[in-house]
Amino acid sequence: PTRTPMPAPTLTPTRQPDVYLGRLVAEKFDPVIEAAPFFDSGAVFALLGQHPWTGLLTWTETGAQIGGRPVAVSQAGELSFYTLEAGDPAGETSLFLKLVYTGRVTRLPEEQVYFQGQRMEEVLFWAVRRAAEQGGQLLVAYDDFGARQVITVIGFRPFTPSGD
Repeated sequence: PTRTPMPAPTLTPTRQPDVYLGRLVAEKFDPVIEAAPFFDSGAVFALLGQHPWTGLLTWTETGAQIGGRPVAVSQAGELSFYTLEAGDPAGETSLFLKLVYTGRVTRLPEEQVYFQGQRMEEVLFWAVRRAAEQGGQLLVAYDDFGARQVITVIGFRPFTPSGD
Protein backbone atom coordinates (compact mmCIF):
# COMPACT_ATOMS: atom_id res chain seq x y z
CA PRO A 1 0.00 0.00 0.00
CA THR A 2 1.09 3.57 -0.63
CA ARG A 3 1.13 6.21 2.00
CA THR A 4 -1.37 9.05 1.58
CA PRO A 5 0.26 12.42 2.21
CA MET A 6 -1.37 14.50 4.93
CA PRO A 7 -1.88 18.19 4.31
CA ALA A 8 0.03 20.58 6.55
CA PRO A 9 -2.08 21.97 9.40
CA THR A 10 -3.40 25.48 8.96
CA LEU A 11 -2.64 27.76 11.86
CA THR A 12 -5.43 30.03 12.96
CA PRO A 13 -5.12 33.02 15.24
CA THR A 14 -6.10 32.56 18.87
CA ARG A 15 -7.82 35.94 18.86
CA GLN A 16 -9.33 38.36 16.37
CA PRO A 17 -6.84 41.04 15.33
CA ASP A 18 -7.50 44.17 17.40
CA VAL A 19 -8.66 47.03 15.16
CA TYR A 20 -7.33 49.64 17.58
CA LEU A 21 -3.86 48.07 17.38
CA GLY A 22 -4.23 48.15 13.61
CA ARG A 23 -4.91 51.89 13.72
CA LEU A 24 -1.84 52.49 15.90
CA VAL A 25 0.32 50.46 13.53
CA ALA A 26 -1.06 52.40 10.54
CA GLU A 27 -0.27 55.72 12.25
CA LYS A 28 3.31 54.61 12.81
CA PHE A 29 3.91 53.02 9.40
CA ASP A 30 2.23 55.61 7.16
CA PRO A 31 5.02 58.23 7.50
CA VAL A 32 7.64 55.52 6.87
CA ILE A 33 5.85 54.34 3.72
CA GLU A 34 5.58 57.96 2.53
CA ALA A 35 9.31 58.55 3.15
CA ALA A 36 10.51 55.30 1.56
CA PRO A 37 10.80 56.65 -2.02
CA PHE A 38 13.31 59.16 -0.63
CA PHE A 39 15.63 56.60 0.99
CA ASP A 40 19.12 56.89 -0.49
CA SER A 41 19.47 54.06 -3.02
CA GLY A 42 23.14 53.56 -2.11
CA ALA A 43 22.22 53.03 1.55
CA VAL A 44 19.47 50.58 0.58
CA PHE A 45 21.75 48.58 -1.73
CA ALA A 46 24.47 48.51 0.94
CA LEU A 47 22.05 47.01 3.46
CA LEU A 48 20.75 44.52 0.89
CA GLY A 49 24.31 43.43 0.11
CA GLN A 50 25.66 43.30 3.65
CA HIS A 51 22.79 42.30 5.91
CA PRO A 52 22.23 38.54 6.30
CA TRP A 53 18.42 38.69 6.39
CA THR A 54 16.53 41.11 4.15
CA GLY A 55 13.42 40.79 2.04
CA LEU A 56 9.79 41.65 1.68
CA LEU A 57 7.65 41.44 4.80
CA THR A 58 4.73 39.16 3.95
CA TRP A 59 1.96 37.26 5.69
CA THR A 60 0.93 33.66 4.96
CA GLU A 61 -1.40 31.15 6.59
CA THR A 62 1.42 30.26 8.96
CA GLY A 63 2.30 33.84 9.90
CA ALA A 64 4.87 36.49 9.09
CA GLN A 65 7.78 35.93 6.73
CA ILE A 66 10.70 38.06 5.62
CA GLY A 67 12.26 37.10 2.33
CA GLY A 68 10.21 33.88 2.36
CA ARG A 69 11.57 32.77 5.75
CA PRO A 70 9.37 32.53 8.87
CA VAL A 71 9.94 35.14 11.55
CA ALA A 72 9.96 34.11 15.24
CA VAL A 73 8.69 37.33 16.82
CA SER A 74 6.23 35.40 18.96
CA GLN A 75 9.22 34.57 21.18
CA ALA A 76 10.38 38.18 21.50
CA GLY A 77 10.19 40.17 24.69
CA GLU A 78 11.08 43.33 22.79
CA LEU A 79 10.46 44.21 19.15
CA SER A 80 11.78 47.48 17.76
CA PHE A 81 11.06 49.00 14.35
CA TYR A 82 13.54 51.34 12.71
CA THR A 83 13.54 53.14 9.40
CA LEU A 84 16.24 54.55 7.19
CA GLU A 85 16.48 58.33 7.23
CA ALA A 86 15.20 59.82 3.97
CA GLY A 87 18.00 61.17 1.79
CA ASP A 88 20.80 60.02 4.11
CA PRO A 89 23.59 58.30 2.14
CA ALA A 90 25.19 57.06 5.39
CA GLY A 91 22.22 54.75 6.05
CA GLU A 92 21.38 56.18 9.48
CA THR A 93 18.23 54.78 11.08
CA SER A 94 15.71 56.01 13.62
CA LEU A 95 13.32 54.18 15.92
CA PHE A 96 9.64 54.66 15.07
CA LEU A 97 7.89 51.90 17.04
CA LYS A 98 8.86 49.80 20.05
CA LEU A 99 6.89 47.00 21.69
CA VAL A 100 7.69 45.28 24.97
CA TYR A 101 6.10 42.06 26.20
CA THR A 102 6.12 41.72 29.99
CA GLY A 103 4.70 38.22 30.33
CA ARG A 104 1.06 39.26 30.36
CA VAL A 105 0.74 42.38 28.25
CA THR A 106 2.34 43.96 25.21
CA ARG A 107 3.20 47.58 25.85
CA LEU A 108 3.88 50.39 23.42
CA PRO A 109 5.90 52.46 25.90
CA GLU A 110 5.97 55.69 23.86
CA GLU A 111 2.19 55.54 23.40
CA GLN A 112 1.49 54.40 26.98
CA VAL A 113 -0.82 51.73 25.55
CA TYR A 114 -1.23 48.13 26.72
CA PHE A 115 -2.72 45.07 25.02
CA GLN A 116 -3.41 41.73 26.71
CA GLY A 117 -1.07 38.92 25.68
CA GLN A 118 1.87 38.73 23.30
CA ARG A 119 1.03 40.81 20.18
CA MET A 120 4.26 40.90 18.16
CA GLU A 121 2.88 38.65 15.40
CA GLU A 122 -0.28 40.74 15.26
CA VAL A 123 1.74 43.92 14.76
CA LEU A 124 3.44 42.30 11.77
CA PHE A 125 0.02 41.29 10.41
CA TRP A 126 -1.15 44.91 10.64
CA ALA A 127 2.10 46.22 9.10
CA VAL A 128 1.71 43.90 6.10
CA ARG A 129 -1.94 44.84 5.77
CA ARG A 130 -1.24 48.58 5.98
CA ALA A 131 1.49 48.35 3.34
CA ALA A 132 -0.96 46.50 1.07
CA GLU A 133 -3.61 49.16 1.67
CA GLN A 134 -0.98 51.71 0.57
CA GLY A 135 -0.38 49.69 -2.60
CA GLY A 136 2.72 47.64 -1.90
CA GLN A 137 5.02 45.74 0.44
CA LEU A 138 7.67 46.72 2.96
CA LEU A 139 11.28 45.82 2.24
CA VAL A 140 13.00 45.17 5.57
CA ALA A 141 16.14 43.96 7.31
CA TYR A 142 15.61 41.61 10.25
CA ASP A 143 17.79 41.02 13.28
CA ASP A 144 16.90 38.22 15.69
CA PHE A 145 18.73 38.49 19.00
CA GLY A 146 16.37 36.05 20.73
CA ALA A 147 14.35 38.05 23.22
CA ARG A 148 15.26 41.32 21.45
CA GLN A 149 14.38 41.60 17.79
CA VAL A 150 14.70 44.46 15.32
CA ILE A 151 13.04 45.13 11.98
CA THR A 152 14.38 48.00 9.90
CA VAL A 153 12.29 49.31 7.01
CA ILE A 154 14.64 49.92 4.07
CA GLY A 155 12.11 50.33 1.28
CA PHE A 156 8.58 50.08 -0.06
CA ARG A 157 7.85 48.09 -3.21
CA PRO A 158 4.63 49.11 -4.98
CA PHE A 159 2.56 46.31 -6.42
CA THR A 160 3.01 45.99 -10.16
CA PRO A 161 -0.08 45.82 -12.32
CA SER A 162 -0.60 42.45 -13.94
CA GLY A 163 -0.22 42.47 -17.71
CA ASP A 164 -3.63 41.67 -19.14
